[in-house]
Amino acid sequence: MAINELVVYLGSRKNVVGCLGGLVGLALAAFGFGGSWWWVLVVGLYAAGALATPPARAAVALDGESMEPAAIRTDLASVLAHVNAVSGRLPAGAEQRIRETATLLRDVLDRPDALEGAPEQAYAVSRVVRSDLPTSLQTFLARGGTPPAGRARNCSSS
Repeated sequence: MAINELVVYLGSRKNVVGCLGGLVGLALAAFGFGGSWWWVLVVGLYAAGALATPPARAAVALDGESMEPAAIRTDLASVLAHVNAVSGRLPAGAEQRIRETATLLRDVLDRPDALEGAPEQAYAVSRVVRSDLPTSLQTFLARGGTPPAGRARNCSSS
C-alpha cells in the first residue's frame, strides 16, 4: 500500500512543481549560487514548490447512487409526490417554493451534457434532490403542525 501511495505522489502536481523548483535550484547552483550549500538551495526550492502547490481536488464520493439525470429525476418525482401528500401541513408559500426549486432542478436535469463534465455539480443536484429537500421536509413535519408564532407564514419573501 505504501508503494501505491508513493507512485501516486510521484505523479502528483505537488511533486512535479517541487521537481521544477529543484531543477531551478540546480541551475542556480551551476551558475555559482549557493556555493558548497547548493544542496540546501535545491532541497529548499523543491520544498517551497511542493508546499506552495495546492492539493489535488478530492474526488466526489458517490455513495453508490446513480448520477444519471433520469435516476435523479425519478427521485425528484417521488419527493414531489410526498409534497403533494403533505401539502395541507405545509405553511403558505412553502409548497410553491419547493415546486419552484423542483422546476429549477428539472431545468438543470434537462441538460445532461452540462452535468456530464462536472461531477461536483451533478453531486450537488443529486444531494439537493436526495438529501436536502427530503430532510428539510421531514424535519418540518416531525416538529409538528403549524409554523411557530411570531414568524412569517409566507415563505415567498426573501
